[in-house]
Amino acid sequence: MSLHSATRWTAIVGLGVLIATMLAVAWEKGAWASAGGTVLLGVLLVLATAAMYRASNGRDEWMRRARAAEDLLPVALGRIAVGVIATDGNGRVTLINAEAQRMTGWAESEAAGKPLGEVLRLTAGRGGVVSRAGVEMPIEESTAAVGDGNVVVFRDVSARRETEARLRDLRGELKQFVSAASHDLRSPLNNVIAVSQLIEQRLSPEANARERELQGYVTGAAQKMRRLLDDMVMFSRAATIDRAAARESTLNESLWGALANLHAEIKQTGAEVKADDLPRVVMEEAHAVQLFQNLIGNAIKYSGAEAPRIHVAAVRNGEEWRITVKDNGMGMEQEYLETIFLPFRRLHGEDVPGSGLGLATCRRIVNGYGGRIWAESVAGEGSKLIFTVPAV
Repeated sequence: MSLHSATRWTAIVGLGVLIATMLAVAWEKGAWASAGGTVLLGVLLVLATAAMYRASNGRDEWMRRARAAEDLLPVALGRIAVGVIATDGNGRVTLINAEAQRMTGWAESEAAGKPLGEVLRLTAGRGGVVSRAGVEMPIEESTAAVGDGNVVVFRDVSARRETEARLRDLRGELKQFVSAASHDLRSPLNNVIAVSQLIEQRLSPEANARERELQGYVTGAAQKMRRLLDDMVMFSRAATIDRAAARESTLNESLWGALANLHAEIKQTGAEVKADDLPRVVMEEAHAVQLFQNLIGNAIKYSGAEAPRIHVAAVRNGEEWRITVKDNGMGMEQEYLETIFLPFRRLHGEDVPGSGLGLATCRRIVNGYGGRIWAESVAGEGSKLIFTVPAV
C-alpha cells in the first residue's frame, strides 16, 4: 500500500473512532436508549466512511484511465494510415490528423476553424479528394455524427486502383493470348480430322478391321483434343471475369440457351429437364449459359441406367439466390464432393467422355461473380449441384 493510501486509511479509521467516542458520550448523557444501538450506529458510520473512500478511490482510478486514454488518442490518430477530420456543429474543422494533413495539404494550424468543404475538397462522382496543390487522389470515405459535429474518415486507395488497372490489362492480354492460341491450335486439329475422315471414306472394301481401327483412333484422338482445347479455352476465359463491368441477365433465357446447345444429348438419352422460374442476376449471359450447360451436361453424362430426370430450382436466401440442379443419376461418395471441382479430376476415367474441366469451369464462373458452388450426393441416389449468386 502506498504512503498516500495508508494516510487516507488512517484518517478514515481515526474519523470512525472519533464518531464512536462522540456517540458513547452522547449515550452517557441519555441521548440514546442503549449502548448497543450506539455502538452499532458507530460501526455503520465507519463502514459508510470506508465505502465513501473506496468510491472516491475508484473514481480517481477511472479519472486516471480517462486521462491516459485522452493522452493516447492524439498519438494513435497521428500514426494511423487513415485520414480523420472532426468538425463542430457549424461544420468547422476542430481536428485533422497527420494523414489527413498529407492528403489535403492543410496543416493543422491552417485548417483549424475552416469550413470542412474548404479543407476536404471531394470530387463529384469520382470518389476522390483534391489537395491544396491541385493533386487528385482516389479515396474511400465515410462520415459519422459525433455529438454536435461530424467525423470524416477517409483512406488513400491509389495503390489498389493501380493494381486493379493492372489486373484489367492482364485480363485483356490473357483473353487475346487464349483466343490467338486456340485459333492456331484448332486449325491443324481440324485439318487432321478432315484428312482422317477423307481416308476413312477412301478405304477400300478390302481394308481389314485393323486398318479401320487404326484410322478410327486417329479421328477419335483428334476430336478429343479439339474438345479438350475448347474446354481449356472456356476454363481460361472464366478466370478473366470482370464483375464490376458485368451486365444483368435472365437465368431463364440462359437455361434455354444451354438446353438448345444440349439438344442432341437430351434427345439421345431421353432426358427430361424441368425448371422453376429463375431470377435476374448480375452475370454475363455467355457465362450463365456455360454454367447451366456444364451442370446439366454433367447430369446427363452420369445418369446411369435410367433416363435422366433433371430439375432446376431457385430459392431466395437473404442477399443471394441459391440455384440447385438436381438429378437422378449415379450419385457419388462423400469423399468426392470436393474433388469433382478440381481441374482434370474425373471419377470414371475414360468410361465417361469429357475433359474433366466442366465443373472446374463452373466453380471459376460462380466464384468470379461472388458466389459459391458445392455438391450434395449419395451414391446411387442422384446428386445436387448447388450454386449461389448475389441477388439484384
